[in-house]
Amino acid sequence: MLTIDGKPLAQSHAMSRYLAREFGINGKTHFEEAQVNSLADQFKDYYAEARPYLAVKLGYTEGDADTLYKTVYLPAFKKHYGFLSKALKSSGHGFLVGDSLTWIDLLVAQHSADLLKREGESLFDEYPEMKTHSQDVQRIPQIAKWIEKRPVSDW
Repeated sequence: MLTIDGKPLAQSHAMSRYLAREFGINGKTHFEEAQVNSLADQFKDYYAEARPYLAVKLGYTEGDADTLYKTVYLPAFKKHYGFLSKALKSSGHGFLVGDSLTWIDLLVAQHSADLLKREGESLFDEYPEMKTHSQDVQRIPQIAKWIEKRPVSDW
């Protein structure tokens, strides 16, 4: 929940879009903003498909993590990271959309960093550019500074 001027705002992507607009990282044009929103929706689809595995892996539900990894997670990861990789390559600037940082870069880079820690680097063998994207985004000075001092979280 995000509270702005005493008013609550729910849903993580609504909050992200609001904050992105406030801080100028929502895309430079209306079309770039639409591209960012398209990738954000793609990410939501990925996360919905991957959720059964991630919930077990993080200890929120019970199940066979190894089986879910092979049957649920890997297909979802490969499908959706394929789309993200294509967007990254198409931009040609090291960002998922356009030539500057957007909130979708922040979301995907952090998720990729979390995966690198939890699942290992071999997960990114087919998508090395996504590993590099995550590392490059996390090296941006303001982001690196935040990462040093932020609270530790499983999510």
